[in-house]
Amino acid sequence: MVNVTRTTNSLTIHLQATELDILSSLEVITNANKLIQKMRNDDEALNNILLVAEAVVEPFNIDIDQEFNRLYRVRQRSRRIDENPSTAVQLTRETFYLKLFRQILDHLYTAYNDYLQVLNGKLLCFHNLTPNRIQQLTVDDCKIMYKIVPGLSGEELLFTEFELLRDSIEQCENMNNVVPLLQKFGHLYPRVARVYNFLFTLPITTATNERCFSKLKFIKNKLRTTLKNEKLGFFYYVLY
Repeated sequence: MVNVTRTTNSLTIHLQATELDILSSLEVITNANKLIQKMRNDDEALNNILLVAEAVVEPFNIDIDQEFNRLYRVRQRSRRIDENPSTAVQLTRETFYLKLFRQILDHLYTAYNDYLQVLNGKLLCFHNLTPNRIQQLTVDDCKIMYKIVPGLSGEELLFTEFELLRDSIEQCENMNNVVPLLQKFGHLYPRVARVYNFLFTLPITTATNERCFSKLKFIKNKLRTTLKNEKLGFFYYVLY
């Protein structure tokens, strides 16, 4: 499962970056889900995980099947549920772990896909701002942006500015190359500059807040464990 942990770790690091823009996060999550789905359907790769695990424990003279039977002892279902519990299908070690691997991958895929749907639902109108989709931008997209982005004046004027900048934005290789373009011509197209500034500076606040909270929690625990009885008694006296 090394590839899985690498994928999820890379995705987590990317999403927690303070300079991340939303459009890039949509693309990263989509690509990660495609990779997870590919892993899930690759039977040979999942079987190789079991073979690697067997090779790791081989020098320790561990009977894998015996340990599996000890940890996952078969428990027959009650006769109130199954009249013939002895005929129930018994999973082998290989089948058990392959099923477990797929459950893990399915859980990851579902979690990321749910998050992706939330982003798509709220930021769908911004998809056409990327250089490869800027020609598909419509007036309706600008109307939605006008309601979301603060400080805009005139949805028709916003669309007009995009019309004037379409060709220049399309020539950019990616979203990062749009920044120098706006730095050069942003004062001539203030509404377009405000929309892109909204996208590029929209932070992933959840991760940032969690990191800050974790730091405060660490400091609190550190102070609590190093607090002597005399000081603790003094604080109780002051409070009560």
